[in-house]
Amino acid sequence: MATCSALYPLQAAGAGGSGKSTLVTHLYKQGWSYLSDDVIALDLTTGKILPFPQTPRVRQNSGKLVPSDRLAEVPKLEVILECDRIYREAMTIGAIVFVKYSPGTLAQISPCSPATAALELLRNCINFVDHKQAAMHRVSELVKQVQVFCLSFSDEKTVPTAGNLGIPNTQHSALSRGGADNNSIDV
Repeated sequence: MATCSALYPLQAAGAGGSGKSTLVTHLYKQGWSYLSDDVIALDLTTGKILPFPQTPRVRQNSGKLVPSDRLAEVPKLEVILECDRIYREAMTIGAIVFVKYSPGTLAQISPCSPATAALELLRNCINFVDHKQAAMHRVSELVKQVQVFCLSFSDEKTVPTAGNLGIPNTQHSALSRGGADNNSIDV
């Protein structure tokens, strides 16, 4: 998932059911622009993320952790997007947030080490086998250049505002969560 505020794109990463779509749609409701849902293409040459704007779908919050093999059973709601708030240009990532749904807790955000961030991005890379060393190199460089956080929250009401995430407060933003070409890795 990805979203952006002005020229500050934020990539939300994590396993299925971790709350990426919830975070991105929450920031979209705060005025951010939308880049992507489910897949983010990272151009290995430029290091920019490429928009892949499919309609985001958010799982209904049951207040419980759902095992990954049962996530498909949880109903999803489509999020209606305004065409003029869908960002369509490649952008350099401003920050990465690893999202974790944690029922019944207040939102917590903390820094994430570059090593942990690189491992998590590569773990979620859907075409790593196609790019191997190039993907490892680009991801390793990326996590050294951008802010990386871990965020846990229980529902949209506990998601911090962009300012509380340490993100510049600007009027237009871009959100993203996952695109594809031969020179991109998909996370």
